[in-house]
Amino acid sequence: MTETLFVFDERNYLDCQKIFRGPRNEEYYLGDYSIEAGSVIDVRADKKAVGSCSIITLKSKTRLSFQRS
Repeated sequence: MTETLFVFDERNYLDCQKIFRGPRNEEYYLGDYSIEAGSVIDVRADKKAVGSCSIITLKSKTRLSFQRS
């Protein structure tokens, strides 16, 4: 079963640094996350458990940057 970690669009992309790790601040890597402004803003991350591991799929139609801590 797939779980949505985050979805960003033109309404909430400026809050991405505060939101991308989930409500418990533990769902994604620590780091600096930013999404560039543009005419189309569409970023989504989904997580699926596979055995003892999780696979995160990140889909983006927007330029973004992420620097892990």
